[in-house]
Amino acid sequence: MAGLVEDDAIDLLLRMLAFDPARRCTAEEALMHVYVSNAVKCLLAKLSFNILLGYKTKCFNIAMF
Repeated sequence: MAGLVEDDAIDLLLRMLAFDPARRCTAEEALMHVYVSNAVKCLLAKLSFNILLGYKTKCFNIAMF
């Protein structure tokens, strides 16, 4: 899968899908993972840019996070 999916995404999936519950990450840990953090930062930057320009964003749904 190298090159098709980011390493951080694979790491997050492996942590969330661990068979052993003791090794599986919690929801809070998943939300704090670098992959999710980077996605949120990018989304907020795009939203801030659109607000500064006065555009309405119809595709942004804050409930998805």
